[in-house]
Amino acid sequence: AMCSNRSRAEFVGDGKYNGDGGAELEALWRGFPGVWKEIRGCPGRFTARGRKMRGTEVHSLVEVSGMKEAKVWRVQKSGKDPMDVVVFRTGGGIITYRKKVQDKAELVLVHTLNTESGLLRKLLDLQRENVIMVNSRTRVASK
Repeated sequence: AMCSNRSRAEFVGDGKYNGDGGAELEALWRGFPGVWKEIRGCPGRFTARGRKMRGTEVHSLVEVSGMKEAKVWRVQKSGKDPMDVVVFRTGGGIITYRKKVQDKAELVLVHTLNTESGLLRKLLDLQRENVIMVNSRTRVASK
């Protein structure tokens, strides 16, 4: 049986951000091999490539990470696409942009995998834009 996910396991990813996140982030990285591509100019933030990922709900990503009872925060900046935010207990997390395709009913999900420092930077940006409040325990609270 697996021990609790409080293991010492740390994020490795592509090797550039060793330890900048924990076991859940690493499980997500490995669970979708070849999918994650670093976002230019956003250190520690990776976007999911491929049509299949664009139709995959955020709960499926959380499941792959192994995080139990994750809280998914739905946040929205006025005039922008809604975002789903998941903060992993062991560091890092997911930000998913829910984009409506013009003139179509379909929803395109753009998932981002974020190291601890990448996630915090993005959350603080959203706080500055008055979209969310970042608190030290859960690190996210909806406005």
